[in-house]
Amino acid sequence: MSRILKSIAPYWKSIIIILLLLVLQANCDLALPQYTSNIIDVGIQNGGIGHSIPEKITKDEYDIAKMFMTDEEISIWEKCFEEQDDLYVRTENNDKRLDEYDDTLAMALIINNQMSSVTVTQFKQQMAAQMGVDVSELENVSVADLGKRMGVELETFTKDIEDADGNEVPTECVDMRIIFKVMYDNGAMSKDTFISMRDEFQSTFDTMGSTLISSMGKAYAKSMDAKAGMDMKAIQKRYLWISGAKMVGMALLIAVCTVCVAFFASRVGAGVGRDLRGKVYKNVMSFSNAELDKFSTASLITRTTNDVQQIQLVCVLKNGSLCTYYWYRWSYKGNVNRCWNGMDNSPCSSCNYWLCTFTYGSCNA
Repeated sequence: MSRILKSIAPYWKSIIIILLLLVLQANCDLALPQYTSNIIDVGIQNGGIGHSIPEKITKDEYDIAKMFMTDEEISIWEKCFEEQDDLYVRTENNDKRLDEYDDTLAMALIINNQMSSVTVTQFKQQMAAQMGVDVSELENVSVADLGKRMGVELETFTKDIEDADGNEVPTECVDMRIIFKVMYDNGAMSKDTFISMRDEFQSTFDTMGSTLISSMGKAYAKSMDAKAGMDMKAIQKRYLWISGAKMVGMALLIAVCTVCVAFFASRVGAGVGRDLRGKVYKNVMSFSNAELDKFSTASLITRTTNDVQQIQLVCVLKNGSLCTYYWYRWSYKGNVNRCWNGMDNSPCSSCNYWLCTFTYGSCNA
């Protein structure tokens, strides 16, 4: 093994290039499944929305979102946006920081999103509990009438919500945040009330997986972008085209790396084969007549042709693999051929080739 490594050593520049290409190829191979996952999760399911913080948001929604946030979260929220005309536009576009902010603001944004579309049935149940009456007494009372009793203008809207079977069913909903906003502005609700709501939601939040939390946060961002007048279909198409182009680029890069690795590995193998044949020829030419009588002409020709070819093939394969040494030992483990140690007839169990005898005069594998 050491002899082979010494033969490869003069081509260290090519070896370094091969290793760099293999690292690049491996990174691309590992990145492709993630891009495929993102196309499904982000591009298709979330409409091309990659973060929970929306790109644009109306002033009313911007202020409502802060009701459910702590002081630290409000500071992050305000740092991410800049007011432009009638909208707030996100100025923070660093993906790493946005991922951190998504985790920090997750609870506040999810509560906000859930309160924005409460079903009429759930709304009446909560109102009945607050008023201390049975929910059946409010069955024939409209949402608008309930809003008037609280001095708030409430309107219902239809939204597709998944039922128990996973089917999306048009459901009549109401935005409860309007009630909270009016009560908060009038001093009927304090910041501590919203914090207590977060504490009650904490147990539910802890049981939710990271994938579900991320999906619900992106659903909030998607609804806010739509309310701000953004073209959601265009956003989705743009994300899919960009992700697809990146995947095609990575696939082409992998192909280029594969061709280049094969090219440089073949050059190294050919160079090693050339050097070995020269050394074998030189060593054989130095044999005495007595030594030449021990080997047939056909055997000597085989050493300079077939055996060198095997070493050359090993060099090509080794240089095209990250696990060079371990691959070599594993491939030939237990496959011991006879190698003449020096000029005697003792077999060498450490090497597969006769070639070392004729090249170096002895076997020191």
